[in-house]
Amino acid sequence: MSRDFVKVSVHRNPMERHVSVVHDYEVPILNAMFGDENVQLEPFDEGEAYDTGDIDPAGEYERLGARYGANESGVPWVQFVYGRFEDGHFEDQCTGSGDTSDKLTRKQIMTELDGLGVEYNPRDKLAALNEILKSIDTGE
Repeated sequence: MSRDFVKVSVHRNPMERHVSVVHDYEVPILNAMFGDENVQLEPFDEGEAYDTGDIDPAGEYERLGARYGANESGVPWVQFVYGRFEDGHFEDQCTGSGDTSDKLTRKQIMTELDGLGVEYNPRDKLAALNEILKSIDTGE
């Protein structure tokens, strides 16, 4: 099963900003590593498109472990966010049977809604913004 890509900018420190295209389920890992306030969704440039092809969840879990390494306690970041692979949480996210919108920050959801041209109250709480985003995804 293929998944969506998102473009993110990560502010690693005041002088370094890194823009990258990642799978949507990598955003919660980046949030855990760098803090919600330092990870922002960015709009794609016109004509910019990516195709993931099919994803093997076990291989992807291993790739993310190698890519992002471990936290200061020695726990791989992918495990810190999604738990052990055997628990099935990552596979749910990777195959699309889980809901990644609950893992996005308020700021990320607002950026997504802005990019879609959706009006919302900027004072809304995270849960309300999540509901707006979910209603768009399901077409309600």
